Amino acid sequence: MRFLSLLFCLFLPLLTCFELHASELGVWQKNEAAIKLFNQHQFGQALELLLEADREQPSNSVIRKNIAAGYLGTGQQQIQAGDYENAAELLQRGKQYNDQNSRLWLARGIALMRNGSFAEAESEFNEAWAMSGDEPQVLQHLGRLYYDTDRMLKQ
Repeated sequence: MRFLSLLFCLFLPLLTCFELHASELGVWQKNEAAIKLFNQHQFGQALELLLEADREQPSNSVIRKNIAAGYLGTGQQQIQAGDYENAAELLQRGKQYNDQNSRLWLARGIALMRNGSFAEAESEFNEAWAMSGDEPQVLQHLGRLYYDTDRMLKQ
């Protein structure tokens, strides 16, 4: 019996370390599963897994960038479905997780423009332009906005 007590005392710290490691593995397993779901265009389900992983490790930059990508994918799906208001809201949430991803600003600008919120859309496009430089897609949508609002310069 003393032997078992001694063994327990010796291995308790190892078991505690294993628990912490298992928790971390759970986060990475969720991340890997989310990436597989991304590849299948199941962004909503991937986002659920990533948000759960973020609750477990809130300062994990990889998880946070993937959450932003999940919001981007979900937002783009909402744009395709014609739900521009919901898309704009989802894309705004994504910016909270990765404020360096110009595609979030671009996609939100598209959603706002299609919803008729031209001033807000212009702001989003300009921010995306500032982040990405002369990215053709950003400039194309900004030009489209100017055209749709009769702001093209006539020469």
